[in-house]
Amino acid sequence: MTAVDQLLRVCFYVLMVTLLLSRRPSKASAGSRVATWAAYLGTFTPFLLLVNADPVRSRELTGASIVVITVGLGFSVYSLTYLGRSFGVVPRARELVRTGPYRYVRHPLYVGEFISFAGAVMAVLSPYGIALFVFFVLVQSFRATQEEGVLKEAFPEYEAYMAESGRFVPRVPTSIGA
Repeated sequence: MTAVDQLLRVCFYVLMVTLLLSRRPSKASAGSRVATWAAYLGTFTPFLLLVNADPVRSRELTGASIVVITVGLGFSVYSLTYLGRSFGVVPRARELVRTGPYRYVRHPLYVGEFISFAGAVMAVLSPYGIALFVFFVLVQSFRATQEEGVLKEAFPEYEAYMAESGRFVPRVPTSIGA
């Protein structure tokens, strides 16, 4: 782990806690126990990688892992700064954010987490790590679906936003002028 990686982790978690403590009141909530459990499961699944995490001894793979983790964490911090006080763990609608990375992707924070978790899996490269990553992506995808339902309910303009942005990958314009 590099000093940059450590600094980004500290920034990410300090920013998360700060935003959780200062978040805006919600306008709508998923209200489902399944959505709540998925939110917490998605939040804490990466920590399960620490169980049975025997690092790969390849210098190249370890170096690549550090780069991928750092890129993912950097993008997560960047996304969190735009989400700001609308950040939360459980699906709730506080404000519709459509600036910064949210202009192109509806869930850039998850994208950053996918990237950093993939880098962490590279460091251990085991069937357990790969299975955990797939599980994480599935849980976060379900979580995104739950959040989108709440946001559609609270913000009528969310449907148009969905049409112009991708869930995890930027949407490619269908015509030259679009």
